[in-house]
Amino acid sequence: MAVDRHEDAYFEALGEPKPAQPNGTLEQYRFWLVFKHLAQGGVLDVGVYFGDFLKLALRDGRKVMGTEVNAVRQDLANTILGEVVVVLDFRNGTLSQF
Repeated sequence: MAVDRHEDAYFEALGEPKPAQPNGTLEQYRFWLVFKHLAQGGVLDVGVYFGDFLKLALRDGRKVMGTEVNAVRQDLANTILGEVVVVLDFRNGTLSQF
């Protein structure tokens, strides 16, 4: 698959995530509701953002992977999670690595 340099420039220009507000109690509750219905096994989070959902999975001892659309977001999420588990993927709605 050929890489479109204009596409790369677009995603890199997005920069880091800019939340409208920090994750509050309601957002954490939403993560917990989804998490409690997951089957056992690994977790793939598409669009990790700040990694809050993967933090729950890591605390549960699960194998985790995540995707982000640019290097800044990827590096930020990996730094927050303390592990290199987030990769660049899911550009234009397609997962190429999973």
